[in-house]
Amino acid sequence: LNDLFGLEANFLGAGAGSLTLRQQPCVFTNAGFFQDAAAVCIVEKSSKLGVRHGWQKIAGPMVATETDGNNILQLNWQNAFEVYQKVILDDSGQHIGRANFFNISQAYPFGIFREKEDDIVRDPIAVGEQGEIICIGEVLPNTVLYILKGDQQTLIDAAAQAISDCKTNDEQHIDAEDTLVIDCISRTLFLAGHFAEELAAIRGQLVINTPEQEPQGVLSLGEISSYGAGLLELFNKTIVVGTLHTVPEP
Repeated sequence: LNDLFGLEANFLGAGAGSLTLRQQPCVFTNAGFFQDAAAVCIVEKSSKLGVRHGWQKIAGPMVATETDGNNILQLNWQNAFEVYQKVILDDSGQHIGRANFFNISQAYPFGIFREKEDDIVRDPIAVGEQGEIICIGEVLPNTVLYILKGDQQTLIDAAAQAISDCKTNDEQHIDAEDTLVIDCISRTLFLAGHFAEELAAIRGQLVINTPEQEPQGVLSLGEISSYGAGLLELFNKTIVVGTLHTVPEP
């Protein structure tokens, strides 16, 4: 998509699937259900995008000195899980192991360093037999990483900032035709009963005069958006908001 459209389009989308992470047909169009596929739709509207996550750095920088796709094997030439364990123990006093990894790791994602931009978050979901940390999304060798931490309020504040990033000039409320929200499913699990507050932080900055102006969206496994200089990027544990407006006739 980058090669085809470059900076000519804004991108907004989501990864599909289920929390089982089992591969199965889950992308659907009027032609049926598909596995290992993507559905792409071009919409002739102007758009504004907000991409925020609300996680803060607590350890790093460190280098992913050995990786394999979405697996981090080494951090600073040491076993990745042992490094990760020590950071969490020092920060919270919690002992993380294979049995409780998913529950504790939801509060401690990785951040891929980006100059002058928010880190791109990678979601650790499991630990392998050799101590490799399995993430949703690829981590390239020699990537500079931080370990991040957040709380419910920082995530809600990030959602409010994402919709605020879609504003132009000094407008208090955005009068958009459509508002699309792509919100990571693991953020929802982390927020638990406070999830409605995250949605309210977005809706409260919109003009809602018609049912069509109500924000709509999905809970995703990976969030997709233009970012920084406009290139297409895959995020984890992030909220992406897009406001759409009709392009004026020439």
